[in-house]
Amino acid sequence: MEIRPFLCDNIDKALVRSEWERWFRSFSLYLQAEDISDVAKKKNKLLHLGGPQLQEVAFNIPGALVEGNEELNSFEVLVAKLDEYFSPKRNSTFERHLFRNLSPVEGENFNKYLLRLRHQVSKCEFGKTAAEINEICIKDKIIDSWAPVDLKKKLLEKEQSLKEIVETCQIYEQISKQSGSMFTKSADESVNRITTKLCGARQNNDECGRCGQKGHFGNDPKCPARSAQCNKCGLIGHFARKCRSKKRKSGYNRNSPKRKRTESYKVRNVGTNEEEEVNCFKISNDTGIDEKLVCGIGGCPISMVIDSGTRLNLVSESDWGILRKNKAVIFNEREDHTTQFKAYASNKVLDVLQVFEAPISVENKLEKIATFYVIKNGCQSLLGRNTAMQLGVLKVGLGVNSIEIAQPFPKMLGVKIKLSIDPTVKPVQQPMRRIPIALEEQVEEKIKQMIALDIIEPVSGPSSWISPIVIVYKEGGEMRLCIDMRRANHAVLRENHPLPTFEMFMAKLRGAKSFLGST
Repeated sequence: MEIRPFLCDNIDKALVRSEWERWFRSFSLYLQAEDISDVAKKKNKLLHLGGPQLQEVAFNIPGALVEGNEELNSFEVLVAKLDEYFSPKRNSTFERHLFRNLSPVEGENFNKYLLRLRHQVSKCEFGKTAAEINEICIKDKIIDSWAPVDLKKKLLEKEQSLKEIVETCQIYEQISKQSGSMFTKSADESVNRITTKLCGARQNNDECGRCGQKGHFGNDPKCPARSAQCNKCGLIGHFARKCRSKKRKSGYNRNSPKRKRTESYKVRNVGTNEEEEVNCFKISNDTGIDEKLVCGIGGCPISMVIDSGTRLNLVSESDWGILRKNKAVIFNEREDHTTQFKAYASNKVLDVLQVFEAPISVENKLEKIATFYVIKNGCQSLLGRNTAMQLGVLKVGLGVNSIEIAQPFPKMLGVKIKLSIDPTVKPVQQPMRRIPIALEEQVEEKIKQMIALDIIEPVSGPSSWISPIVIVYKEGGEMRLCIDMRRANHAVLRENHPLPTFEMFMAKLRGAKSFLGST
């Protein structure tokens, strides 16, 4: 039975405890297999098989090596000192945190994941009685969700009961409030004080660097411009009126005649203190016929029209009633909003009844979470540009309607190749190798592409030889499908052909004149 030395200096500190437990478990099995019971021999075997690095640790730990004391078991003393050195006391709260966050690794099978779970749960203490279990759950939840980072460090220093943790959290909260009031600015501190204004950090009387409103800072999560897209530079996080990007030169001519608006449903979306023109909602019925798309909003089918001129998804009042009647899946329903809508060529502000988020899908495809605005007296629900592109029902750009013609794969016609097969070799039907789930669609697409280019052809009947696919990636990231032909190549007989030598070429060139010599 071979036991490798314990190279403690080469092991990461976070893993040294588990590695020491595994090594000592192997050493204990070795002692049982060799039937070694003498205390001195067990201690010497531990130091010998542990290697120089373990010996260096043992000889430098005070009290690890006990000599001449018959009352103490020198082997048990040495093991206890090494356990204390390599295996500091576990914090059960942190071990339970690791257990709850333990997730499968990519490509890991179920049995291996189950072993890791069993190994980690053996380090946890979940309590024996119902009261103890409840206290442990509450204690873990307080440390995980409520305690700040600095308080977490304090609570994880040692094992504490629920009562001690509650008292510590209450004291921490009280001290935080008291210290905050002690550092309140006095009236004298602002005299002759020079401050530097940073981007997005304004005084209460100044305008916000994102939206231009007064009374809050640019880093305020309630700022309406944090999730808005600028109409000037296209970036997200500020309104156009506060944009600092340089204006781009364009071919627009002020003297050119204005383009006449032919559609009656183009309106203007006005944010707070800023106007933004988009094609976003129909106010009155028109005679035109629009192609409608049935979308599943929260599981309820709603007829919508794709509007590529707006980023917003708008729902009519009647469709809103259908959603409420069918109990569609809706969340974050609210009435407060920062966006105002005005009809084109009208100063009347449209009434927004509700704002909500809901999952939306088309033809049972992948769902997306989108925000919807309910407009009072609206006649048609509109699907915004961003959501339509995410659902794959709208494409914008140069690639739309482009047709790519697949070039045929080059072939050598009229050439037949005959392979010499050894009849004594038994055909091998190898099983298919597992393809990662994330790559299955790419492999399927690559196979269809190779069939379309006539590189390969499908086989419908039984085959005596089956070789597995091997996925190889090129330098540019493109996938290449190869075949593992090692087993099949054993049946191919090598043909021997004489190779020409230099003397054979010289014999054929005798009497030949060079191009330079003939001139």
